[in-house]
Amino acid sequence: MSSSEMELRPPTAQPISSGPVYVTIVPGVRPVAGGRFTIASGFTNEDNAELHTLSKSVVQLAMINCLLTVTLRVIGLIVVLVYGWYSQMIMYTIDIIFAILVMWLGVQGVKTRNAQGSGCCCGYLTAFYIMYIILSVLEAIAVLIALIEGYIIVIVDFAFLCLYIYTAEQTRKLLELLGREGGTGSTGPHHRSHESTHVNPTIAVAEATDVTILSNSTNDQSSRITSRATEEV
Repeated sequence: MSSSEMELRPPTAQPISSGPVYVTIVPGVRPVAGGRFTIASGFTNEDNAELHTLSKSVVQLAMINCLLTVTLRVIGLIVVLVYGWYSQMIMYTIDIIFAILVMWLGVQGVKTRNAQGSGCCCGYLTAFYIMYIILSVLEAIAVLIALIEGYIIVIVDFAFLCLYIYTAEQTRKLLELLGREGGTGSTGPHHRSHESTHVNPTIAVAEATDVTILSNSTNDQSSRITSRATEEV
């Protein structure tokens, strides 16, 4: 084959894969199928590119929030153990469990495309969003109290407040885009909406033929009645 023939040959179109898109839950880590820090999201290559960006942002923010909260609470546990403040151990332990649970909601929401969990009234991502709205309100109250009392910890509280608000906003954008794209299921109602609005041309032609035949038969009957009336007269 000559070089001119190779240049004139059009490129072969590569089909777009409809398989799952893999997302890393740790920023800076390359997503690899089956990797320790990689999950298969509920979105495919056929979905909007912005969905992949937002889902990656949400799942990584969930992990960052969890790691920061657990790290600070573990440090707190060490301090209370050293000073013998054993009554606060329960509070720190509950905070650690709660942080892991909220992170799990975010990860499950991305993995299942905000599917509704068993025994829940909303999807995983929706519950994750509600949690961060509540956390943002509580953290804002903590910032106000720290400002009034003059605590230096107000810097840490304000940093967490900004992180909570940003996480809630990214989740809101993802939920809003999911709604516009057509649902929250693994396949999405938007794939079915085209099928439900599609008109079968065969049925349309058949209905038009039936109407034409009915019209012709009605005209024939009218002609017969007119001819009979003429003959009688």
